[in-house]
Amino acid sequence: MNKTGHKVFLSYSHKDKEIVNSFMKAFDQYGISYQADQQIRAGENWMKKIERALQEASIFVLFLSPDFLTSAWAMFEIGHAISRFKEGSTIIVPVMIRNSIVPDVLHRFMWIDARSTTPEVVAQELKKIVDIEIDSTSRSTVAKRSNKSKKRLKKKRFRN
Repeated sequence: MNKTGHKVFLSYSHKDKEIVNSFMKAFDQYGISYQADQQIRAGENWMKKIERALQEASIFVLFLSPDFLTSAWAMFEIGHAISRFKEGSTIIVPVMIRNSIVPDVLHRFMWIDARSTTPEVVAQELKKIVDIEIDSTSRSTVAKRSNKSKKRLKKKRFRN
């Protein structure tokens, strides 16, 4: 989890584990906290851990590759991310790591082409997204608090 509570969920095919590990190292260098199945320890209920992470994520990073896009589990994670996006509760960031045909459901999202750049450049882009999300959530929280205060004042005025 990032300092402000934003959770980044990494979704990828295990066949891309080596490639994704290089991105994780770059994310660590840029202070981007993330959740990935590699963090689940032996003996833990992996399905419950992943389901909880999917529910708590405010940013989904989807590492696109042919193996990822043909995985039933990846399709489940994509479906969950799309559902959360439609609720307005998450951001989806597709990252192309190997030549793939992007599914129609992901066409609406601007994706990062990592095939022609370094994991560090991708980390910089993701850091910008995380920072923007942190800033907009902070403003939203302040606005909600301000609106609650205004409502309380109106109630007090009305009673007097």
